[in-house]
Amino acid sequence: MLITVLATDSYDIASPELNSYFFEEVLRNYSLNSLPLYFQTLSPRSKTYNCNNITEIRSLLSNHSNFVNISLNSKIYKHVSISDLPFILASYFLFGTISIGSSFFNEEDGIPEFICKIKCLDRLFLIDNFCFINNGSEDRTPQLLSSLSEYDSRINSRNNSAPSSYSQGFKSAIKLCNKFNSSSILLVHSDLEIDIFESYRSWIYRCFISSSCGILPFNSHKNILLSKRYARSCISRIFTFFNTGLASLLLFGGKHIDFNSSIKIFPNHPSLNFPISNDYTFDLRLVNYLSKVYDIFCLPPLKIINHERTSGNSSWSKNFAAIIKLSTTFLFTTISLFCLKR
Repeated sequence: MLITVLATDSYDIASPELNSYFFEEVLRNYSLNSLPLYFQTLSPRSKTYNCNNITEIRSLLSNHSNFVNISLNSKIYKHVSISDLPFILASYFLFGTISIGSSFFNEEDGIPEFICKIKCLDRLFLIDNFCFINNGSEDRTPQLLSSLSEYDSRINSRNNSAPSSYSQGFKSAIKLCNKFNSSSILLVHSDLEIDIFESYRSWIYRCFISSSCGILPFNSHKNILLSKRYARSCISRIFTFFNTGLASLLLFGGKHIDFNSSIKIFPNHPSLNFPISNDYTFDLRLVNYLSKVYDIFCLPPLKIINHERTSGNSSWSKNFAAIIKLSTTFLFTTISLFCLKR
C-alpha cells in the first residue's frame, strides 16, 4: 500500500496563466494518448470532425465558440460547452467514466436543489449512471427519487427499509454502482453542505495539474483519491482531528488521511464488498478496505466553504452527547480494524 499526502500548494483556478497551462496540457495529453474523439458541431450546420492531433483540436475550438457533441468511450455526450471540454477530457484521462452514488434520508425539501447541482457535474465528468438510495426515509423522499428516472434514464433508485443507517445507505449505493461498467465510483453527500460543482471543478483541476507534473499517477482511476476538508467549524475540526488522526496513525502508516471527506473517488470493482456496522464508520471501513488493494493519494484542502444544511437533519452533530458517542464508536472501530490487520 502506498499512501501519498500532497503538500499544500497555491493552485488558483482563477489564474489565467494556470488556466492556459491546464488547457494546453489537456490537449497535449489527448494528442499523446490518441483517444478516439469525435466532435459534432451544432451550428450553423451540423458537421462531424475526427480530431487526431492537438493542432486540429485547437483549430476546431477556435472556430466554434458555443457547444459541441463529443463521442468518447463509444458513447455520445451532447451539448458540451467548449469552455467545459478541457475539464471533461481531463476527468476522462484521470478517472475514466463515472457512476455517482448518494444516499438520502428525509431529504424531500432538498432533492430538487440537489438534482440541479448534481446534474451540473455533466459539465465535468463522463457520467454513466446516478445511483440513489432512499435510506429508510419517513417523508416523500422515495417517491421523489423514483420519479427522477422519467427525466433522466441514467438515474437509478432503490429503497432501504427503515430503520437504516448512514453506513447501510452508502454501502447500498456502492452495490448499485457495481452493476454498471463505469471505471470509477464517485460518492456524493446529499446534504448540500459543499458547493458540488465548484468543489469538483477545483478538484479535477488540481488532480490534472498534479498528474501532468508527475506528482499523481496519470491513470488515477486505478487509485483512491481523497481530499481534506476546509473552512469547517471549530468543533468539526477537533472531532475530525481526533478520529481521523488516530485511525491514520494505526491503519494508514501515520500519514493523516481525512477519510470522511465528502470528496472521494475510487475504482469500480465488482468484488467491492466489505463488512459494515449500523453506524457512521462507513468511510473508515471503506478506505481501510480499499487501501489493501489500491494506493491512496490525499490532496490538500480545497478552498471550498462548507455550508449549513438547508434541509434534513444531521443526527451525529445534534448535541454533545451524540458527538461523544460517535467518537467512541470511531475509537473502537479503529482498534478492531487494527487488530484484524495484525
